[in-house]
Amino acid sequence: MANYELNAKEGRNVVIVVSVLGAVAVLSVVLRIVSRKKKHLRLALDDYLMVLALCFVLASTVLVITSVTQGGVGFHASDIALTDVEYTLKIIIPWQALYGVGLALVKSSVMLLYYRLFGTKKSLRIAIYATTAIVWGWALSIVLESLLLCMPFAYNWSRAVSGGHCANRNVAFVVAGVLNIVTDFIIMLLPLPYVWTLQLPVGRKLGLALAFCLGLIVSAISIIRVVSLAHINFMDPTHSLPLPFMWTIVEEQLTIVCANLPLVRHLFAAILPARWFDSPRRPAVESSGRMQFPNGSNEAPSMSWMSHGVVTAEFLFRGMLFERKSAPSWWSTEDSQDGHSDVELAARGAPPGGIKVLTTLEWRREV
Repeated sequence: MANYELNAKEGRNVVIVVSVLGAVAVLSVVLRIVSRKKKHLRLALDDYLMVLALCFVLASTVLVITSVTQGGVGFHASDIALTDVEYTLKIIIPWQALYGVGLALVKSSVMLLYYRLFGTKKSLRIAIYATTAIVWGWALSIVLESLLLCMPFAYNWSRAVSGGHCANRNVAFVVAGVLNIVTDFIIMLLPLPYVWTLQLPVGRKLGLALAFCLGLIVSAISIIRVVSLAHINFMDPTHSLPLPFMWTIVEEQLTIVCANLPLVRHLFAAILPARWFDSPRRPAVESSGRMQFPNGSNEAPSMSWMSHGVVTAEFLFRGMLFERKSAPSWWSTEDSQDGHSDVELAARGAPPGGIKVLTTLEWRREV
C-alpha cells in the first residue's frame, strides 16, 4: 500500500475541510459539557448520546483521511495500484455504517432534549417516540445496506470474485439520503407548535424557533451530499469519491454543532456584547431567579427543569439539593449530613408547554 500523503489536490481539500470542522464539532461538545457544569447540572442522557455520536463522527473522519493518504482518493483509479483502489472500496462499508449510527445518535439526543423541555404534552411524547423509531429504523437500513448491496460480500471491492453482483449502489445511497432529509425536517418541526404556546414575547419565541431550526443548514448540506452520491463512478471510485466523502463528514459534523449551539448560549452571552442577546449579561445561574433569605443574603441558585410526564426541577444552595417533582408543588431539600428535610419552598406558576417558571417563592425554616 502506497503512501499518497496529500499529493492529490481533491483529496487534500477533503482532509483540510473535515479536519477544521471536526475540531469545531469537538469544541461544540466540550462547550456543551462546560455549560452544564457551570450551571451545576449533572450530565443527562442526551449529553452522553452526543459524546457517543462525536466518537462515531470522529471515527468516520479518520476513515476518510486514511482513504486519502493510504487509498489514493483524489487520483484516478488507473493511476494507482489496484490494492489501493480495493482498500478505498473497503472503507466505504464501515463509513456508511458509522454515518447512519452517528446521525441517529445525534437525533436521539435532540429528541431527548425535546422530551425534557416539552414532555408534559402527550401528543409531543407520542411524536417523539414515533420519530425516534423512524430514525433508528433508517439507521438500521443504512447498516444493512452497507452489508447486503453486493453479493458475495467480497464483491464490494473485488470484481475478480466469480458470480458476484451488486444492486444499484447510487440509487440506494440517494434514497437513504432523501429519507435522512425527511427525518431532519420532522425533527425541526416537532417543537415549533409548542414554542408558540409559551408565555414569552414574540421576539423570544422567534429566537427559540430559529434555534430549533438551525438544522436547516444541515439539510442544505444533505441535499448537496445526495447530489454528489448520485455521481459516484464505481469504475473510477478514487477519483469520484472526494466530494461524497467530504459532504458526508461535513453533514455529520455540522449536525453536532447545530445541535449543541442552543445549549451554550449563555457562554457566548458572557463574552459577547449584551445587545446581541435579549437579556443583559449576567451569570447563567441568575436566570433561575434569586432568593432573599432572612439572614439578608441574596442567593442565585442554579435550577433545571426536566419533563418526564412529571416535571422535575433541581438546584443547589449551600450544599443542599432542592427538588420539585410537579407543579404547583413543594420544593424540599435534604441536608447532606443528617438527611432531614429542613427547608420547604412553595412554587406557583406554570405556563403551557411543559416549561415551568417560578413566579413566587415562599421561604420557611423549621425550628
